[in-house]
Amino acid sequence: MADRSYQHRSGGRHGGGGRGGGGRGGRGGGGFRGGRDGGGRGRHNRDGGGGGRGGGRGGGRGGDSWFKQEGYNDGVASSVDEADVGIKVFRNDIPGFNGIVKQRFSDFVVREVSVGGRDIAHLTDLELPKGKSKNRSIHTMLADALEGYLGLSFAKSTATKDAHHASSAATKPSNAAPSGLETVVDALSKRLVAMYLATRGDAKVTQAKKKVKTLLAKVEAMYDADEAAALGAFLSDIQNAEQDKTELELVYHFQPSSSKDERTALHTLIRELGNEWVVGDTVAGPSGDQQIVRLRPLKVKGNKRKDVDQRGSKDLPWPHNRPNYLKFILFKKNKETVDAMQHMAKLLHMNPGTFSYAGTKDKRGLTSQWVTAYRVPRETVAKINANKNFKDFDAYPFLVGNFQYVSEPLVLGDLDGNQFSMVLRNIPSDVSDAQVDAAVSAWASSGFVNYFGLQRFGTKSIPSHVVGRALLRKDYKLATDLILLPKVGDASKIKEARQHFQTYKDVSAALRMFPPYLIAEVAVLEGLQRHGLDEFHRAIQNIPPKLRMVNTYTHLPLLVCLMLAGVQVEDWEGADGDDASRDQPAKKRQRVMEHDIVFITEANIGEYSIEDVVLPVHGYNTLLPKNEIAAVR
Repeated sequence: MADRSYQHRSGGRHGGGGRGGGGRGGRGGGGFRGGRDGGGRGRHNRDGGGGGRGGGRGGGRGGDSWFKQEGYNDGVASSVDEADVGIKVFRNDIPGFNGIVKQRFSDFVVREVSVGGRDIAHLTDLELPKGKSKNRSIHTMLADALEGYLGLSFAKSTATKDAHHASSAATKPSNAAPSGLETVVDALSKRLVAMYLATRGDAKVTQAKKKVKTLLAKVEAMYDADEAAALGAFLSDIQNAEQDKTELELVYHFQPSSSKDERTALHTLIRELGNEWVVGDTVAGPSGDQQIVRLRPLKVKGNKRKDVDQRGSKDLPWPHNRPNYLKFILFKKNKETVDAMQHMAKLLHMNPGTFSYAGTKDKRGLTSQWVTAYRVPRETVAKINANKNFKDFDAYPFLVGNFQYVSEPLVLGDLDGNQFSMVLRNIPSDVSDAQVDAAVSAWASSGFVNYFGLQRFGTKSIPSHVVGRALLRKDYKLATDLILLPKVGDASKIKEARQHFQTYKDVSAALRMFPPYLIAEVAVLEGLQRHGLDEFHRAIQNIPPKLRMVNTYTHLPLLVCLMLAGVQVEDWEGADGDDASRDQPAKKRQRVMEHDIVFITEANIGEYSIEDVVLPVHGYNTLLPKNEIAAVR
C-alpha cells in the first residue's frame, strides 16, 4: 500500500482524537514507600507559646524499582469506540475515507489562538533583545537606576565609556574643560558612592526597621493589634535565633481565612515587606474548610530554604516601570504541557506554580502556546534555550521565546481556540484524489461537528467517564469496583493483582502487588485498609482530589458529544426548543448569562441559524433546551 499523505490546516476549540499514533512513554521511578522521619518543630500563634510537633513514618519497601520488571509493562492501551460516546453524526453527507493521524508526532502541529483571534502562537524569536553594554559610564548607570527603580525619566547618554572618550578626543581639544553637567554628575556620583560605603550598614538597619514597622501596621489594619503584636514577636524571635544560631525552626500561623482574596493580599504584603526574613505559604486549617497563611524563616541554618514558592521572591527589586508578568511562547514536541512546566521549573529552580497558561496541548505533536510567569525576568527564562544537555535546538524537547512583559496573567480558557496542521497517512490506494479533495473542501467550507476526542475518555477498557458517572451519582461501591476490577489490556502482573484482590479481598497483599504508579488503585486500597472493606466513600475520598476530579470531569465531554449528536446539522438550521444566544461571538472570554439566552420556537426559528445555537454546560442550575437534548444524562 502506498503511503499517500495529505496536509490540512484548520482552527477549532477542541481537537479531535485519532485512531493512529504512538504509545505512551514509560515513567521513571525510584524506591517504593521508603521510610521518612520528622523532627520537632516549634510553632507560634497569636496567643504566644510554643509547641512541639514530631513523629514520622518509617518502614516500607525500598530498593530497586520492582514494578519495572517483567510482567508490569506488557499491557496494551485500549480505547472506546466513537459511537459509544456519541461521535456518530457527520456535518457533510459525502463519502469518507480512512487514514492514520499522528503516526509521527511531527504530523500534528498545534498553535494557540489568542482571545478574539488576533494572534497565533508562532515561535519566531529565540534571541533576547541586545543587552546594555557592560562598559557603561557612571552617568548612564546612575540614570538607568533612577529610571528603572524609582520611576524617574530624563535624557541620558547611551554611549559606553570608551566610545565617549574616543568621540571627545575627536571633537574637543585635549585641554577642553568638561561640561557643567558632567562636572555635577561626576561630583554627585563620587559623593554618593562614598556616602554609601560609609553608611550602608546603618542604612540597611534603618530600612529594615522601617519595613517591619510598615508591615506590622498593615497587618494590624487587615486583622487587629493582637495579630500585629504576635507577628512582631515572631520576627524578633527569628532575629534572636539567627544570632544564637539555634536550629529550632520557627513557624507562625495567621488567623484561618476562607477568603482567597484576603490570603492573596497577605501574601503580596509579605513578599513586598517581609521577604528578607520570612517566606509564606498556605496550609489547611484545623476545620478543613478554611486555610491558613503560614510564615517560616527565610534561612535555615544560614542557607535559604528551598521548599518555597519562588514567585516574587527574587533578590533584585522588580523595576518600577515593568509589568508584573513575563509572557512568552512555549514550543514543545512530544511532551505533555504539565510535564514541560515541571521540567522548566526544575531547570530554573522554581515552583511549577510560577507558570500559568490558557490550556493544555496534546502530547503527541509539535505545539506552541503562550505562558506567563509572575515577576520572572526574561533573561532567567531564556536560560532554558542554553541547556547543555542537548547538542542543538532540534534535540530540545521544548524551547521558549517571543518574550514580552504584560500586566495580567493567563488563566485557563484565555484562548479563542487552536490552529491545527495535520498529516493523514496510509490512505487506501483505491481512494481517489478527487474524493480526498471533495472531503477536505467540504470540511473547509461548511465546517465539522467539533466533538471531544477519544483521548478525553482514557486508555482503559473501563473508561474514566464511567467511573465519573458513578461518582456523580454517589454510588461509591460501584466506583470502587470499577477502579479495582480486572481490565482488558492490563499488564499481566497488574491483572494478577486485580484478580487476587477480587478473589481473596486481602488488602495488604494487594498493596504489595499493585505498582505505585496506579495512584487511584493504591489510594482506594489504603482507604479500605484504614477504614474497613465496606467504607467505600471514605476509600474514594482517599484518592488525591485532582485525580478524583479527572474522572468526574470526563463525564462532561461525554454529555457534550451526546448533545452534539442530537443537534440538527443536516439543514444548517436550529431546531425547535434549542437554546440560542442573542450576542455576537465574544471578543474576549466571558460567560453567556441566562438573560442572553432565548429558546427557538416555530415563531422565531427563521431568525437563527446553527451558528447561534449554544449547548449547555451541565451543572446544578443549568438552563437546558426544551427538546430531546435536555434528556441527555
